[in-house]
Amino acid sequence: MTVVAAIAAALLLVHPAVGEAGSNLTTCGECHLRNDHTKDFSTAHPELLQVGRCDAYADGSCCTAETARKIFPPLEGQEVLYGEEWRPDRCGDLSPACARWFTLEECLYECDLHAGLFRVHENCLNPDGDPEAWRMFGMPIKASECDQWYEDCRDDLFCSCHGDAPCRESWMTPGSLFSFPELECSTESGECLKFSELYADGKEMCEKMWDYAFKYEENDDAAYSFMLGPEWNEMVDHKVEFPQVSCNPNATSSDDQCEF
Repeated sequence: MTVVAAIAAALLLVHPAVGEAGSNLTTCGECHLRNDHTKDFSTAHPELLQVGRCDAYADGSCCTAETARKIFPPLEGQEVLYGEEWRPDRCGDLSPACARWFTLEECLYECDLHAGLFRVHENCLNPDGDPEAWRMFGMPIKASECDQWYEDCRDDLFCSCHGDAPCRESWMTPGSLFSFPELECSTESGECLKFSELYADGKEMCEKMWDYAFKYEENDDAAYSFMLGPEWNEMVDHKVEFPQVSCNPNATSSDDQCEF
């Protein structure tokens, strides 16, 4: 496993999601992605409406309300989902307009079953045989949303290694959130920059921040949405088919049980 993969996998080690126990490592179910938050199969979670976080996914979600409560910024009394070292506000509070985009992105990644259509590997193991089903590549996102995100965050501070604060390891890249655990994110370190100093535009921000998990897409009909959620994303003409199964035979929780 590469250093990047090891660190990013550690990012997702919190609590097993509903329906994960007993799942095999080579198929990831309808939700395609596997981490310690995402379920194998999308089912209704009306309690998301009460949580007030990721509520667009209440009718069908790959995440639970427990997960939604921890999505950045976590609700009062909850730990942040990925751990303190991964918080996007390590350089100081983000403006509300900026912070909401990080919430929307996490909701899409954790809850939207379309995200897993862009899993990097064909099955849940990478070519070295390591579990790497958390990783995405090239999910097309509306260019207008990337542009608005950039505008909403352009004056906010974000943590990154860069030319004047060189990356400490060869695998670290400027602007990538995956470098966070190795950064100090302090005034002294020089690693806190405005978004507009770190990224040239919305395209660069959307694509670099998650190591190209997302792609800036100018054709709205071929682009998924952070903001519009499953109602829009269901209409996008994607080329990847869902698994030909309707339930998870390995599930251990009632909402994922098969009926035989």
